[in-house]
Amino acid sequence: MSAAVDGVSDHTKTEEVRKRPLENTQLLLDNGAQVDARDEDGNTPLILAAKGTRRPEYIQLLIENGAAVNAQDRNGVTPLMLAIHERGLPEIVKILIEKGAQVDAHSNSGSTPLHRAAQASISNFYVPERMRTEVRKGPLETTQLLLNYGAPVDARDEDGNTPLILAAKGTSRPEYIQLLIENRAEVNARNNDGWTPLMIAARGSGWHYDSRNEYRSGRLILAVKGSDKLEFIQLLIEGGAEVNARNNDGWTPLMIAARWCNNSEIILWLLDNGADATAENKLGKKAIYLARNYNKALKDTRALERLEQLAGE
Repeated sequence: MSAAVDGVSDHTKTEEVRKRPLENTQLLLDNGAQVDARDEDGNTPLILAAKGTRRPEYIQLLIENGAAVNAQDRNGVTPLMLAIHERGLPEIVKILIEKGAQVDAHSNSGSTPLHRAAQASISNFYVPERMRTEVRKGPLETTQLLLNYGAPVDARDEDGNTPLILAAKGTSRPEYIQLLIENRAEVNARNNDGWTPLMIAARGSGWHYDSRNEYRSGRLILAVKGSDKLEFIQLLIEGGAEVNARNNDGWTPLMIAARWCNNSEIILWLLDNGADATAENKLGKKAIYLARNYNKALKDTRALERLEQLAGE
Protein backbone atom coordinates (compact mmCIF):
# COMPACT_ATOMS: atom_id res chain seq x y z
CA MET A 1 0.00 0.00 0.00
CA SER A 2 1.28 3.46 -0.84
CA ALA A 3 2.36 5.66 2.02
CA ALA A 4 0.36 8.82 2.49
CA VAL A 5 1.20 12.24 3.82
CA ASP A 6 -1.56 14.70 4.71
CA GLY A 7 -4.04 12.21 3.33
CA VAL A 8 -2.52 12.21 -0.19
CA SER A 9 -1.03 8.96 -1.50
CA ASP A 10 2.38 8.76 -3.16
CA HIS A 11 0.64 7.51 -6.31
CA THR A 12 -1.59 10.59 -6.42
CA LYS A 13 1.39 12.88 -5.95
CA THR A 14 3.28 11.12 -8.73
CA GLU A 15 0.34 11.52 -11.09
CA GLU A 16 0.11 15.22 -10.22
CA VAL A 17 3.78 15.70 -11.02
CA ARG A 18 3.37 13.81 -14.30
CA LYS A 19 0.49 16.06 -15.31
CA ARG A 20 2.31 19.32 -14.63
CA PRO A 21 4.35 19.47 -17.86
CA LEU A 22 1.18 18.82 -19.85
CA GLU A 23 -0.84 21.37 -17.92
CA ASN A 24 1.94 23.95 -18.03
CA THR A 25 2.43 23.44 -21.75
CA GLN A 26 -1.28 23.78 -22.41
CA LEU A 27 -1.36 26.94 -20.29
CA LEU A 28 1.48 28.45 -22.30
CA LEU A 29 -0.20 27.57 -25.58
CA ASP A 30 -3.52 28.99 -24.39
CA ASN A 31 -1.73 32.24 -23.62
CA GLY A 32 -0.15 32.66 -27.03
CA ALA A 33 3.08 30.64 -26.91
CA GLN A 34 4.24 29.76 -30.43
CA VAL A 35 4.01 26.01 -30.87
CA ASP A 36 6.70 26.01 -33.57
CA ALA A 37 9.10 28.53 -32.03
CA ARG A 38 12.74 27.63 -32.70
CA ASP A 39 15.92 27.85 -30.65
CA GLU A 40 19.38 28.61 -32.05
CA ASP A 41 19.77 25.01 -33.25
CA GLY A 42 16.48 25.07 -35.11
CA ASN A 43 14.71 22.91 -32.54
CA THR A 44 10.97 23.28 -32.11
CA PRO A 45 9.17 22.09 -28.96
CA LEU A 46 8.09 18.96 -30.84
CA ILE A 47 11.66 18.21 -31.92
CA LEU A 48 12.83 18.55 -28.32
CA ALA A 49 9.94 16.45 -27.05
CA ALA A 50 10.68 13.69 -29.57
CA LYS A 51 14.26 13.70 -28.34
CA GLY A 52 13.52 13.69 -24.64
CA THR A 53 10.10 12.45 -23.63
CA ARG A 54 8.80 8.96 -23.03
CA ARG A 55 5.22 10.24 -22.81
CA PRO A 56 3.09 9.85 -25.95
CA GLU A 57 0.46 12.22 -24.56
CA TYR A 58 2.95 15.09 -24.62
CA ILE A 59 3.68 14.50 -28.30
CA GLN A 60 -0.06 14.28 -28.92
CA LEU A 61 -0.68 17.58 -27.13
CA LEU A 62 1.80 19.51 -29.25
CA ILE A 63 0.49 18.05 -32.50
CA GLU A 64 -3.12 18.76 -31.54
CA ASN A 65 -2.08 22.38 -31.02
CA GLY A 66 -0.66 22.65 -34.52
CA ALA A 67 2.98 21.60 -34.15
CA ALA A 68 4.63 20.93 -37.52
CA VAL A 69 5.19 17.19 -37.50
CA ASN A 70 7.85 17.37 -40.23
CA ALA A 71 9.83 20.30 -38.82
CA GLN A 72 13.59 19.93 -39.29
CA ASP A 73 16.39 21.22 -37.10
CA ARG A 74 19.50 22.84 -38.57
CA ASN A 75 20.79 19.39 -39.53
CA GLY A 76 17.58 18.43 -41.29
CA VAL A 77 16.61 15.98 -38.55
CA THR A 78 12.87 15.50 -37.96
CA PRO A 79 10.90 14.58 -34.82
CA LEU A 80 10.34 11.09 -36.23
CA MET A 81 14.07 10.49 -36.68
CA LEU A 82 14.76 11.62 -33.13
CA ALA A 83 11.92 9.63 -31.62
CA ILE A 84 13.27 6.49 -33.28
CA HIS A 85 16.90 6.91 -32.31
CA GLU A 86 16.63 8.58 -28.93
CA ARG A 87 13.72 6.68 -27.42
CA GLY A 88 12.62 4.05 -29.90
CA LEU A 89 9.13 3.85 -28.42
CA PRO A 90 6.77 2.38 -31.03
CA GLU A 91 3.77 4.20 -29.56
CA ILE A 92 5.35 7.62 -30.11
CA VAL A 93 6.63 6.62 -33.55
CA LYS A 94 3.15 5.47 -34.54
CA ILE A 95 1.55 8.73 -33.38
CA LEU A 96 4.00 10.77 -35.45
CA ILE A 97 3.49 8.66 -38.56
CA GLU A 98 -0.29 8.68 -38.26
CA LYS A 99 -0.18 12.46 -37.91
CA GLY A 100 1.73 12.81 -41.16
CA ALA A 101 5.42 12.34 -40.36
CA GLN A 102 7.28 11.49 -43.57
CA VAL A 103 8.83 8.03 -43.38
CA ASP A 104 11.08 8.85 -46.35
CA ALA A 105 12.40 12.19 -45.06
CA HIS A 106 16.14 12.82 -45.45
CA SER A 107 18.39 14.78 -43.09
CA ASN A 108 21.23 16.92 -44.40
CA SER A 109 23.47 13.84 -44.35
CA GLY A 110 20.92 11.77 -46.26
CA SER A 111 19.87 9.77 -43.22
CA THR A 112 16.24 8.56 -43.15
CA PRO A 113 14.05 7.30 -40.30
CA LEU A 114 14.98 3.74 -41.27
CA HIS A 115 18.69 4.59 -41.03
CA ARG A 116 17.97 5.88 -37.52
CA ALA A 117 16.25 2.64 -36.58
CA ALA A 118 19.27 0.70 -37.83
CA GLN A 119 21.59 2.94 -35.81
CA ALA A 120 19.41 2.47 -32.73
CA SER A 121 19.68 -1.29 -33.17
CA ILE A 122 23.47 -1.16 -32.75
CA SER A 123 23.56 1.17 -29.74
CA ASN A 124 21.82 -0.90 -27.11
CA PHE A 125 24.83 -2.02 -25.12
CA TYR A 126 25.00 1.42 -23.44
CA VAL A 127 21.45 1.07 -22.14
CA PRO A 128 21.04 0.24 -18.41
CA GLU A 129 20.26 -3.43 -17.84
CA ARG A 130 16.82 -2.68 -16.37
CA MET A 131 15.78 -1.00 -19.65
CA ARG A 132 17.56 -3.27 -22.12
CA THR A 133 14.72 -5.63 -23.02
CA GLU A 134 12.34 -2.75 -23.73
CA VAL A 135 14.86 -0.78 -25.77
CA ARG A 136 16.02 -3.77 -27.80
CA LYS A 137 12.45 -4.43 -28.87
CA GLY A 138 12.11 -0.83 -30.02
CA PRO A 139 14.17 -0.94 -33.24
CA LEU A 140 12.44 -4.12 -34.42
CA GLU A 141 8.96 -2.76 -33.81
CA THR A 142 9.68 0.72 -35.14
CA THR A 143 11.39 -0.70 -38.23
CA GLN A 144 8.37 -2.89 -38.94
CA LEU A 145 6.13 0.17 -38.51
CA LEU A 146 8.25 2.21 -40.91
CA LEU A 147 8.25 -0.56 -43.50
CA ASN A 148 4.49 -1.01 -43.14
CA TYR A 149 4.06 2.68 -43.93
CA GLY A 150 6.29 2.55 -47.00
CA ALA A 151 9.74 3.55 -45.76
CA PRO A 152 12.32 2.84 -48.52
CA VAL A 153 14.33 -0.17 -47.33
CA ASP A 154 17.37 0.64 -49.49
CA ALA A 155 17.58 4.41 -48.98
CA ARG A 156 21.16 5.72 -48.93
CA ASP A 157 22.84 8.32 -46.75
CA GLU A 158 25.64 10.61 -47.93
CA ASP A 159 28.17 7.79 -47.52
CA GLY A 160 26.08 5.42 -49.62
CA ASN A 161 25.08 3.34 -46.61
CA THR A 162 21.74 1.56 -46.63
CA PRO A 163 20.02 0.59 -43.36
CA LEU A 164 21.27 -2.99 -43.83
CA ILE A 165 24.86 -1.80 -44.23
CA LEU A 166 24.57 0.21 -41.00
CA ALA A 167 23.00 -2.70 -39.14
CA ALA A 168 25.82 -5.01 -40.26
CA LYS A 169 28.38 -2.70 -38.65
CA GLY A 170 27.13 -3.10 -35.13
CA THR A 171 25.61 -5.26 -32.46
CA SER A 172 22.17 -5.55 -33.99
CA ARG A 173 20.33 -8.73 -33.13
CA PRO A 174 20.14 -11.28 -35.94
CA GLU A 175 16.37 -10.77 -35.99
CA TYR A 176 16.94 -7.20 -37.11
CA ILE A 177 19.10 -8.28 -40.03
CA GLN A 178 16.52 -10.93 -40.89
CA LEU A 179 13.69 -8.38 -40.83
CA LEU A 180 15.44 -6.16 -43.37
CA ILE A 181 16.26 -9.11 -45.63
CA GLU A 182 12.67 -10.38 -45.45
CA ASN A 183 11.56 -6.93 -46.59
CA ARG A 184 13.79 -7.22 -49.67
CA ALA A 185 16.75 -5.17 -48.54
CA GLU A 186 19.50 -5.44 -51.18
CA VAL A 187 22.04 -7.79 -49.61
CA ASN A 188 24.69 -6.80 -52.17
CA ALA A 189 24.25 -3.05 -51.83
CA ARG A 190 27.55 -1.14 -51.85
CA ASN A 191 28.41 2.08 -50.06
CA ASN A 192 30.66 4.75 -51.54
CA ASP A 193 33.76 2.69 -50.67
CA GLY A 194 32.35 -0.40 -52.33
CA TRP A 195 31.67 -2.20 -49.05
CA THR A 196 28.73 -4.61 -48.93
CA PRO A 197 26.89 -5.78 -45.78
CA LEU A 198 28.80 -9.09 -45.97
CA MET A 199 32.17 -7.33 -46.06
CA ILE A 200 31.21 -5.22 -43.08
CA ALA A 201 29.97 -8.21 -41.09
CA ALA A 202 33.15 -10.12 -42.02
CA ARG A 203 35.29 -7.46 -40.42
CA GLY A 204 33.71 -8.42 -37.12
CA SER A 205 35.19 -5.75 -34.86
CA GLY A 206 36.80 -2.36 -34.88
CA TRP A 207 33.92 -0.41 -36.37
CA HIS A 208 33.21 2.94 -34.76
CA TYR A 209 29.91 4.73 -34.89
CA ASP A 210 29.96 8.38 -33.83
CA SER A 211 26.60 8.92 -32.17
CA ARG A 212 27.30 12.65 -31.93
CA ASN A 213 26.61 12.91 -35.65
CA GLU A 214 24.09 15.64 -36.42
CA TYR A 215 22.09 15.69 -33.25
CA ARG A 216 23.64 14.12 -30.16
CA SER A 217 26.26 16.66 -29.19
CA GLY A 218 28.82 15.38 -26.72
CA ARG A 219 27.68 11.75 -26.60
CA LEU A 220 30.04 8.80 -26.51
CA ILE A 221 31.58 7.32 -29.61
CA LEU A 222 30.37 3.75 -29.74
CA ALA A 223 33.11 1.23 -30.42
CA VAL A 224 31.91 -2.16 -31.55
CA LYS A 225 34.42 -4.62 -30.14
CA GLY A 226 34.65 -8.35 -30.62
CA SER A 227 31.16 -8.84 -31.93
CA ASP A 228 30.42 -12.32 -33.15
CA LYS A 229 29.03 -11.79 -36.62
CA LEU A 230 28.83 -15.42 -37.70
CA GLU A 231 25.03 -15.50 -37.58
CA PHE A 232 24.88 -12.23 -39.55
CA ILE A 233 27.10 -13.73 -42.22
CA GLN A 234 25.01 -16.88 -42.41
CA LEU A 235 21.85 -14.82 -42.89
CA LEU A 236 23.45 -12.64 -45.55
CA ILE A 237 24.83 -15.55 -47.56
CA GLU A 238 21.54 -17.42 -47.30
CA GLY A 239 19.90 -14.22 -48.55
CA GLY A 240 22.08 -14.15 -51.66
CA ALA A 241 25.15 -12.13 -50.66
CA GLU A 242 28.06 -12.48 -53.09
CA VAL A 243 30.82 -14.19 -51.15
CA ASN A 244 33.57 -13.04 -53.55
CA ALA A 245 32.42 -9.46 -54.12
CA ARG A 246 35.18 -6.84 -54.09
CA ASN A 247 35.29 -3.34 -52.63
CA ASN A 248 37.00 -0.36 -54.27
CA ASP A 249 40.42 -1.64 -53.12
CA GLY A 250 39.83 -5.15 -54.41
CA TRP A 251 39.23 -6.67 -50.98
CA THR A 252 36.83 -9.61 -50.66
CA PRO A 253 34.93 -10.58 -47.49
CA LEU A 254 37.50 -13.34 -46.90
CA MET A 255 40.41 -10.89 -47.06
CA ILE A 256 38.62 -8.55 -44.68
CA ALA A 257 37.93 -11.34 -42.20
CA ALA A 258 41.51 -12.60 -42.47
CA ARG A 259 42.86 -9.13 -41.70
CA TRP A 260 40.54 -7.99 -38.91
CA CYS A 261 38.17 -10.66 -37.60
CA ASN A 262 39.08 -12.48 -34.37
CA ASN A 263 36.54 -15.28 -34.93
CA SER A 264 38.12 -18.07 -36.96
CA GLU A 265 34.70 -19.70 -37.46
CA ILE A 266 33.73 -16.81 -39.73
CA ILE A 267 36.68 -17.54 -42.01
CA LEU A 268 35.84 -21.24 -42.08
CA TRP A 269 32.21 -20.44 -42.89
CA LEU A 270 33.25 -18.17 -45.77
CA LEU A 271 35.56 -20.85 -47.15
CA ASP A 272 32.86 -23.50 -46.85
CA ASN A 273 30.56 -21.24 -48.86
CA GLY A 274 32.84 -20.65 -51.81
CA ALA A 275 35.20 -17.86 -50.75
CA ASP A 276 38.25 -17.79 -53.04
CA ALA A 277 41.45 -18.11 -51.00
CA THR A 278 43.59 -17.46 -54.10
CA ALA A 279 42.08 -14.03 -54.85
CA GLU A 280 44.36 -10.99 -54.54
CA ASN A 281 43.53 -7.39 -53.71
CA LYS A 282 44.84 -4.42 -55.71
CA LEU A 283 48.14 -4.62 -53.82
CA GLY A 284 48.54 -8.27 -54.79
CA LYS A 285 47.87 -9.60 -51.29
CA LYS A 286 45.90 -12.78 -50.57
CA ALA A 287 43.87 -13.56 -47.47
CA ILE A 288 46.63 -15.82 -46.14
CA TYR A 289 49.17 -12.98 -46.29
CA LEU A 290 46.81 -10.69 -44.38
CA ALA A 291 46.09 -13.33 -41.75
CA ARG A 292 49.75 -14.19 -41.16
CA ASN A 293 51.00 -10.61 -40.97
CA TYR A 294 48.18 -8.74 -39.27
CA ASN A 295 45.83 -11.04 -37.36
CA LYS A 296 47.39 -12.62 -34.27
CA ALA A 297 44.01 -14.06 -33.24
CA LEU A 298 44.24 -16.56 -36.11
CA LYS A 299 47.63 -17.98 -35.14
CA ASP A 300 47.59 -21.80 -34.88
CA THR A 301 43.91 -22.06 -35.83
CA ARG A 302 42.15 -24.37 -38.28
CA ALA A 303 41.20 -21.28 -40.26
CA LEU A 304 44.85 -20.42 -40.88
CA GLU A 305 45.60 -24.00 -41.90
CA ARG A 306 42.69 -24.00 -44.37
CA LEU A 307 43.82 -20.70 -45.87
CA GLU A 308 47.34 -22.07 -46.35
CA GLN A 309 46.06 -25.25 -47.98
CA LEU A 310 43.63 -23.52 -50.33
CA ALA A 311 46.07 -20.77 -51.27
CA GLY A 312 48.80 -23.32 -51.95
CA GLU A 313 51.20 -21.76 -49.45
